[in-house]
Amino acid sequence: MKLQPESENINDYLGELPPVIQFHTPAIQEKINAIASRATTKREKAKLAFETARDEIAHSFDTQNPAVTINAEDVLCNKEGICFAKARLLAALLRGMDI
Repeated sequence: MKLQPESENINDYLGELPPVIQFHTPAIQEKINAIASRATTKREKAKLAFETARDEIAHSFDTQNPAVTINAEDVLCNKEGICFAKARLLAALLRGMDI
């Protein structure tokens, strides 16, 4: 199977997808700035973004919290989410850093 992108323009895949993947929100911008202050290369920034989603955000199954976070900002602010929510946070951080 050969995967073929619909567009050859990478920018078509780096935009926001309201309301779940938005990176111009205050908390996401604050986290992006914090990451940027600790890293200079895109690789380093991507690593820190991944570690944020992996290590700073608890998985809702582990916490047994019945609340469900959906969008990236809520995940970051509540420090909790299930797999897809953590992935949305990572996508928002990466897209917000043009990665």
